[in-house]
Amino acid sequence: MSQPIISVQKLSKSYEYTKKQPGLANAFRNLFRRKTSASS
Repeated sequence: MSQPIISVQKLSKSYEYTKKQPGLANAFRNLFRRKTSASS
C-alpha cells in the first residue's frame, strides 16, 4: 500500500461565543461590551 498524501496529528478546534445577560437594558450593553469565552 502507498502512504497517505496528507497526514494530520493533534488536530483540534475551538469555538468562541459571547456571554449574554438577560433583559432589555443588558441587550443594549451587550452590543458594545461583549464578553467572549472559548470552548474546545
